[in-house]
Amino acid sequence: MNEYRVHMNQYKHLVIRKVEGVEVYNDIKNHLDAGEVVIIDFSGIDTMTTYFAKQVFGRLYTEMGSEVFTMNVKFDKRFMTEDLDLVLRIGIAGAISDLQK
Repeated sequence: MNEYRVHMNQYKHLVIRKVEGVEVYNDIKNHLDAGEVVIIDFSGIDTMTTYFAKQVFGRLYTEMGSEVFTMNVKFDKRFMTEDLDLVLRIGIAGAISDLQK
């Protein structure tokens, strides 16, 4: 299976804005739909909003389901700070919570 690496620093101006996650979501989704495993690279990213994480990664998680998401979306842990990891988990949890309402 082919891999595609998403360098989040190309979206550096977007990861802290509320409404811009659509561009990142579409990029990732297009590669997933093409059958690629997507590697998320947070090098050069110091912060991300929970809203952005929910809009991109939470949406993918809820659409794909836990198992498929985990198999096809990988996070390069070398570049993930504890803060980014926490924001990511909160964003995904928020998307799951929204589904249960």
